[in-house]
This record gives sequence, C-alpha cells and structure tokens, in this order.
Amino acid sequence: MKVIFAKQAENDLEQIADFIAQDNPQRALSFILELEQKCLSIGGMPKAFPIVPELIELGIRRRVYQNYSIFFCITSGHIFIVRVLNSVMNYTALFES
Repeated sequence: MKVIFAKQAENDLEQIADFIAQDNPQRALSFILELEQKCLSIGGMPKAFPIVPELIELGIRRRVYQNYSIFFCITSGHIFIVRVLNSVMNYTALFES
C-alpha cells in the first residue's frame, strides 16, 4: 500500500531531527532516515500493528521504533501517517482536538 505523510507527521519528523541535531547532527540525519523507512515499511503489512485502544474510534494504529511511536490509519488502499511522537508523550490529548 502507498504510504502518505500528513503535514503534521512531516513537522514531527523535522522537530525530532532538530532535537537530535543539538547533540549529534550526523545521527539526526541517519535516525530520521531510519524512522522514515519504518514508516514506509508499514505499507507492506499495516494490519500487523495494533489499533491503539484509546483511539479505536479513529482507527489509529501504532508502530513503535526505539523511543518513538508512529501513528497511522488505513484509508482506501493507503496508509496515512498521522503523527510521529516520542512514546512518553500523552498522545491521546493530541488526538482529542
């Protein structure tokens, strides 16, 4: 399935890169490439990742990679990456609005 990034997910990736780059600019680039690859690979088996119980009404699924959660939904033959967040964040509040 084709993977599409929401604008907010793209912004999330930029913020993650900026944060990591404060300490290690080279690692920031390589980590973002890894994270993007994990996002793209969801297209191969999207249902392998569980629906988030707190977000079941939105059909949001989550894939975890290191300390980050990739939130996505399956829509008419596409994977829509909604957000990419640090796993310790209170993500449910971000989806309430």
